[in-house]
Formats: sequence, structure tokens, C-alpha cells
Amino acid sequence: MEMLLEVLAWTGAGQGFTSIAGGEARLADLDITVAARPAPLRCNLAEHGQRPGRRTHRQGRGQHGRATRYVLDVLYDRDGGHRSQMIVTDTASYSDIVFGLLALAGFTCAPQLADLPDQKLWRIDPGADYGPFNGAARGRIDLGRVRRHWDDILRVVASIHTGVVRPHDVIRMLSLDGHPTPLGEAIADYGRIHKTLHVLRLVDEPGYRRDIKAQANLQEGRHAPVRRIFHGQRGELRQRYYEGMEDQVGALGLVLNAVVLFNTRYLDAALAELCGGYEAREEDATRLSPFVRSHINMLGRCSFAAPNLAGTRPLRDPFEPDEEESA
Repeated sequence: MEMLLEVLAWTGAGQGFTSIAGGEARLADLDITVAARPAPLRCNLAEHGQRPGRRTHRQGRGQHGRATRYVLDVLYDRDGGHRSQMIVTDTASYSDIVFGLLALAGFTCAPQLADLPDQKLWRIDPGADYGPFNGAARGRIDLGRVRRHWDDILRVVASIHTGVVRPHDVIRMLSLDGHPTPLGEAIADYGRIHKTLHVLRLVDEPGYRRDIKAQANLQEGRHAPVRRIFHGQRGELRQRYYEGMEDQVGALGLVLNAVVLFNTRYLDAALAELCGGYEAREEDATRLSPFVRSHINMLGRCSFAAPNLAGTRPLRDPFEPDEEESA
């Protein structure tokens, strides 16, 4: 709680709120309210009587097919900031239709493929000789089908981009009961072109593989502090309604972002102090992660007193042993 209050004091986030009645009396301790009110939500210690829900991380393989419907929703629902151009998922979290829609929307879909040697490649010309890849290129892309539906494909993408329809609703309609519609097959054919190029890049470009692995490691690193924060009720969302789930995930995101900012600021301060008398190598600094979490305590009683700090907390003496070492 103190960490969140400290971050709110740095950022002045409370100043972004105004009272509906126009008064200032209720805004005096708004930082404390913002930090305290969502505490049960972000720690998943909500009301009793809720039904078991879905996990917030690492869904099982059987749920991935459904999860792919929401990839574009996540991208288009961002309130601001940099929009990622490369979308990295695990080996089961993609489909040919999603591949096509992401490519049409200007994104690069880059799933990790655990069974890379067994991947099916797709060809446009059935009579072309691809040498060693002839056996792998056993799929056929029907460009005629893509051309026949091209106008409808552009309308679908424009509707998603302008927010007329939700992407997951489009994907659901393009694949009814697991069977793609003719328009869905055309988008899937377009996606298979980019899937084939993705597989070939994985085989041929070590730098491309490293970029995907680095992004995947970053995502996995983010899951660790989320699990620590969202520790109640076995890490499951148990709100009955979408709005309740959205509020709970929003509270979790607020605290996670505060943890990342807190860690980043103190890591920068520690590096600056070390550079005054120690050799801080750049290759070591690049391995530091803002997702460290051992110092974040989510258990026990919460203190609602804002820390009285003139800047940041004093840093620990590097010559003193860690608590774990001294124990």
C-alpha cells in the first residue's frame, strides 16, 4: 500500500480527478481512496459467494483457440501509448483467420512454434519446385478465392479499425461452429501466406527467433508479479459479470504498473549511485528487470499512511548483507 501511495505522489495521478459536485473537500485524500478502495479487487480478495471463474494467466491449451478471438480486441482497446507491431503468442494461440486479420490490420503475428519441423507450409503455385521444401509445402492457397472476396475483406478490416464491430464478434461469425464461412476461408488463405513467411523466417533468421524469444520472456516475466499480487482465490477471476471482471483486471493493472514504475525508478537510482564508485557494465544493466517482486509484500495489514519522503527512499548500503543472507 505504501508503495502505491508513493507512486501516486510521484505521478500526481490524483490531480487527474475532479469532483462531480465541483467541490474540493472530498479530493483532499483522494490518493488514499484510490489506493485503498480497489485493494480487494487487485489482490482477488473480493466478496464471498462468487462462482469459480477463469484464470488471469497461463490458460490451458484447450482454451487457446477461444483466446485468439480477443487478440485484436486487446490491440484496439488500448487507451494510449505505443501500439505493438509484433504480436508474440505461444505455440497454440493462433489461427489462420487471426493471422490474416492481423496482417491486414498492419500487425506481424509471430507465434512460437514448438513443433517447427512438422509445420505445414502453403504454396500458391502447385507446380512450383521448392527443392527441399516440396514435402513441407503441401498446402494450397486459393488466390482466386481471396480475389473474389477482396472487397468484403476490406470492409471487414475497415469496420474493425473504425470500431463499428468488435473483432471477436467478427472472428466468431467468420467461423461458425468451428467451420469457416467462405469469407472466413478467404481471410484464412491470406493468413496462410504470412504464416508460411513466418515459418521460413524462423528457420532462416536467428535474429528473428531471438526477438520473438526476448518478447516471450518479457511476457512470462510480467506474469510472475501478477501472480504475487493477484494471490487470492487461487488466482481466478470470480466476478459474475463482464463489468466486474473488467474492474478487477483494471485494479490489478493499476498496481502492476505502479510496481514496474517503482522498481524502475529505484533501479535507476541504484545504478546511478553504483556508477559513482563501482564499474556498472552496460551488459549487466540490460539484464535488470522491472518485474522483480521479492520486496513487494501483499500479505498482512495494509497501512494507509502516505510515506513522508522528500523524494525517494534511502538506498541500502551495498556492503550490508541481504536479509536472506543474514538469516
